[in-house]
Parts: sequence; structure tokens; C-alpha cells
Amino acid sequence: MGEDEIITRDLKEWCDFVDGSFWNLMNSTVLSTNRSEWASHIPTQRLSILPFDVVPYLNIPCHGEFLRYAQWHDLAVQLIERKNLPLLTVHYESYATHYNRTVSDILDFLGQEWLYPPKRFVDGKTYRDTLFTTKQQDLVKSMIKDIVKPATWNVLMGYFSQSHSTQDVESRK
Repeated sequence: MGEDEIITRDLKEWCDFVDGSFWNLMNSTVLSTNRSEWASHIPTQRLSILPFDVVPYLNIPCHGEFLRYAQWHDLAVQLIERKNLPLLTVHYESYATHYNRTVSDILDFLGQEWLYPPKRFVDGKTYRDTLFTTKQQDLVKSMIKDIVKPATWNVLMGYFSQSHSTQDVESRK
């Protein structure tokens, strides 16, 4: 088994563990490993604490991680807007497509200068197509779009398109 296959296996096991732990906290009687059966075992009042209808998303591996990801970004964007803080959005892919410009944008935003030559960036560390089916990817996109505010979706939507915009570094000072 190659290193990528081991990582993929381990990530899938992690997702199963995290998802099972969450639902076991919601209701300790959930014994089924069939995700689509979990919601039927959880008391309705516990499901009502979630900010959206969770049932369509139960078959997404690591759905709890995606929920936390969306909530974190939503709260961060709201805080930045409320406090009128400076913002620089940098997408991972920018390093692969426009490395020098991306580093320069970050340094400019921080008011810093290049002091040393940058280390080589190694791209290609994505597991989206290995870990998630196209249907699961579409469900993640739908879930995140449904639960975050429009300003947050504007920040995150690039990760759900097949091709990223060439202007994916945005700043507001």
C-alpha cells in the first residue's frame, strides 16, 4: 500500500470516528454504522439545536468537520466586518499559480519586506477527489452555502468550483 493510500485510509477512519463520536454525544443509543439511520434515533429537540436540516448531509464523511469549518469562517468574517478589520484572503492554490505575487501580497499587507529567498512551494496536496465522491462534494457545497452568510460564501465558494479564479487574492485595508 502506497503512502497516498495509507493517508486516504487514515483520513476516512478519522472521519468515521469523528462523525460517530458526534452522533453518540447527541444520543448514546445510536449504534448503527449506517449514517442515514442516525437522525431517526436522535430526539427532535436535539436536532433543533443545529442551524439547518442535518439529515441530507449525514452521508458526507466528516460532516461535523465541515460544519465547524463553515461556522469558524462565518464567525471570523462577521467579526472582521463588525470591527472593520483589515482583511487579506489568500487561497492555497494561489501559491501554486502565482507564488511570488501571493507572497508579495502577504508581505505588503503586513507591511513587511522580503528578507530571504522563499522556500520552494510544493503544491498538489489535495485529497478532495480521493476522499469524496462528486455527489458528496456537491452536498458539502450545498451544506456550506446553506449555513453561512453571503459574505462568507463569497470567501469560500472558490473552493467548490472546478477552476479557481486567477484573481483569488483579495484585500481590504
